[in-house]
Amino acid sequence: GIAMFTDVSARIREVVSCPVSVVGKIETSEQCEQILETGAADMVGAAAALLKDSNWAKRMLAEVAGE
Repeated sequence: GIAMFTDVSARIREVVSCPVSVVGKIETSEQCEQILETGAADMVGAAAALLKDSNWAKRMLAEVAGE
């Protein structure tokens, strides 16, 4: 899959009527975008990436914005 649990989150999303979040080895903006664009989840959690690099979110936003 795209990340560790996207196959599971996609199956859950098919049968529930609430937003679904996914976590697990999500470390790049490309992974986040692909998860959201494919409908595997409604939200993405990247706690491990943030623990490794406190500026991760800022770098990913800049990357997506093309800076």
